Amino acid sequence: MDVKKTCKYIAACLLLGAALVTGAAGCGQEAGTRKTPSQQAQEKERDAAARSRQLFNLYKMDGEKALAAVDEVYHSLASEKEKAGFIQEAGNAARWSLKGTARDAVVQWLWKTAETDSLPSIRQQCLYTLYQLGVKEALNKFVEDTDKNGMAAWPVGNDDAGFSRLDWQFLKEAVEKYPQSYLARGIKAYEEVRGEPYFELARREKYQKDWGVYSYGDEQYDPEREIPGWEKFLQEFSRHPAADDAAYRLARCYEIEGRWAEALNMLQKARTLPDGDMRYHASGRLVYVLDVRMTYEQLRELPLQDLDPALRLMTSYSLGVKQIRRDDYRQAAGALEEMLRKYKEEGKPASQELLPYTTAASPYDFWGAVEKQLARVKELAGRKEQWEKTRDPARLYDLAAAIYHDQLLYYNHLWAGERQWYNWLGYINATASGRAPAEMAAFAREMINYNHSLPFFRQVYSHPASGPELKAKALYSLGLCYIGLDQWGQDAWFAFTPSEVRQKIISIYRQFLNEYPDNSMADEALLVLGAYTGDAAYLERIIREYPRGDVADKAQKLLEKMKSPFYVNTRPYGSAMPYKVLVDGDAGNPWGAQDAITIPGEVKKWAMENSRRPFTGSLTSGQWRYIFIAAGEKPTAGYRVEITGIHDDGRGKITVHYRVAGPPPGSVVAQVITHPCVLARIPAGDAALEFREES
Repeated sequence: MDVKKTCKYIAACLLLGAALVTGAAGCGQEAGTRKTPSQQAQEKERDAAARSRQLFNLYKMDGEKALAAVDEVYHSLASEKEKAGFIQEAGNAARWSLKGTARDAVVQWLWKTAETDSLPSIRQQCLYTLYQLGVKEALNKFVEDTDKNGMAAWPVGNDDAGFSRLDWQFLKEAVEKYPQSYLARGIKAYEEVRGEPYFELARREKYQKDWGVYSYGDEQYDPEREIPGWEKFLQEFSRHPAADDAAYRLARCYEIEGRWAEALNMLQKARTLPDGDMRYHASGRLVYVLDVRMTYEQLRELPLQDLDPALRLMTSYSLGVKQIRRDDYRQAAGALEEMLRKYKEEGKPASQELLPYTTAASPYDFWGAVEKQLARVKELAGRKEQWEKTRDPARLYDLAAAIYHDQLLYYNHLWAGERQWYNWLGYINATASGRAPAEMAAFAREMINYNHSLPFFRQVYSHPASGPELKAKALYSLGLCYIGLDQWGQDAWFAFTPSEVRQKIISIYRQFLNEYPDNSMADEALLVLGAYTGDAAYLERIIREYPRGDVADKAQKLLEKMKSPFYVNTRPYGSAMPYKVLVDGDAGNPWGAQDAITIPGEVKKWAMENSRRPFTGSLTSGQWRYIFIAAGEKPTAGYRVEITGIHDDGRGKITVHYRVAGPPPGSVVAQVITHPCVLARIPAGDAALEFREES
């Protein structure tokens, strides 16, 4: 049954029933005992939406029969979800549409259902709805029910829209009125483990004097302390509204410690526990761990038998995707074929059942997408083998071009088209605050198809057997790859500095014009240079030298835009760069932070050598550029160095904005010599680096 149609039908039933309670005779007609053809048709109708339309016409029914019909419809609903939707519609009708005895009738129906329904989730939904309608005694009944049964969990599914979550006022009142209740004891236990208030508003009040104090990502967890605490909490309060929050935090702690099977299992558990408000977060994190955080080696070594059965297909598929990202196309094709064969024999779960957080109505065809991905991978495996067999650079160019034209080649379809949205909500919007997750850089390099085709085009260009035409195509395509990186979006910035990419585009197309001035793509190269440099001379040259080409029209339009005082060329003001603060503190003990574990020894040595004097500088090691700022000697504790932002101007210069903050006025601090410093990390590159201290 369609849930949306069911809800409309429910609303119609309730409005009709309530209206008839006030007296069908008010319509000027008597209620008869004999069923009309409309009534008979309504009873035979199986489609909920159609039945609701017919019920609207049954105004000759008396109130008692109308409520009986509503009750009959409710008990005919097959699923818990439909019943929950019915109850919500009852509450909505009583809250917004009904008055007097009509409203009272619906309230009485909710009380009756709360007392008689066998499902705890439905009973609690009725009681919560009654509380929202102002029936305060429903709170006592709700507390009694949860003392006996705990908070009911909604059935596991991807579409939990329509289920009421307990608002904080309801829980707060329950805790205050019933301090010995299961709800109150669970909240107290939660706060003891987390070390913070349970209610978000209470946490805000705690930090209202210093609104900038907050933790993000891994830094907000303390695995050594929290793991035993949450494990004990879930043993005692697995039916508490905070259970899914606790399971999520426990999973994140397992994740930080590299206990991958336990982390994945606990995220899956967090999706099923009450009160359900962590389902989206846990579902997204589940795919994030499989697709982004875990490396190929970690995923390969993960024992499937230790995982919840629901996770095994997801894990096998994610491993296959990571094999594609290693450009091991033949092995990846074999893995995907084996997965498809296995689940074809066992029975494929529906796409909506497999994908963690898409709605039940989502049209995303996971299996169809995987089959297309497999076909593409097989094609690339053949192209790669042709190149390896013949060593003909033309075959390598074909391989690179095929990769270039397929943005979804390295995509994990468990995301179902929602990856950017989830990452924006949870990660990308914090990248300018020193909290860019390191794994996103590796992920960007692996997932963006242009980064895979780049080295192949470069190899074709430098291959001794490549002729002039092939070399020209390869060089031009190399520039297209960098344009792809530039226009990809914020994901790419984790691994590719915008200024570096823009300078590569400009230098490649200038090189192209110098080496192949008579090539048929010369006018297009000029158009790219005009757009990226903002220099009208490139566009005027197109109009002058290539007046009949289709590129000339584009050049003319761009020239017209340039005449506007509001015209700006591609991202002239640059952008905030993702960066990660690894260490901030005192030079006497800077390496205690968790992120310090990943810092190379040469970087630690360099930082320590410069930590006791005023210093700003950078050091490149591997794929990272490390930025170190030291304030020098300070007379007391309480001083700190803060990076307030790192800005890429888009034209080859990166500015690190920082400040040296002293102790707050009037604060009591230790009278000791300190050497405050900070160490951060950005993607490696050759862009000029400037430090700017702010007051």
